[in-house]
Amino acid sequence: MNERIFKVIIFILIISFQGIAQNDREHIIKVMREYRSHYNEKGYQHEFVDVVLNPALDKVQRLVCQNNDGELFDCFINMILDSKGSANETPSHVLGRIFICQPHLVVNRLKECYNDVFLVNSLDFGFKSITYKRETQFKNFKSLEKQLENIKGFTPSDAPE
Repeated sequence: MNERIFKVIIFILIISFQGIAQNDREHIIKVMREYRSHYNEKGYQHEFVDVVLNPALDKVQRLVCQNNDGELFDCFINMILDSKGSANETPSHVLGRIFICQPHLVVNRLKECYNDVFLVNSLDFGFKSITYKRETQFKNFKSLEKQLENIKGFTPSDAPE
């Protein structure tokens, strides 16, 4: 195959995948905003969470980890805050996985922008759930654990959960 044709094909594939990723990101943001707006309403509980929201949250984790996407992360955090009281553990698990891959982003946002005990508790639960009895699988586990303790000490202890 001609080298020029090969380069054109590669270029087209890259552009196509970028378009798909952008559409995917926009769809994820739309899903999280929809859930925030309708949290606790009929039709936005179990089935919506299991079939629509949780798969979107798994994509949030992938995109934030790959791209250090602060805007998407903030949208995710606002969704968590607006759905306090939900029994869904997926947001905590996703937050824990994002912390593992992008600790600087999570620490900075939680300290500088949110400073919320509920979020820190969600992070703590998610991180511990993911790493439980698997600590040795994470090369930076001790550093992450220390950063988490630092965040926990930073949040106001008298704040409501």
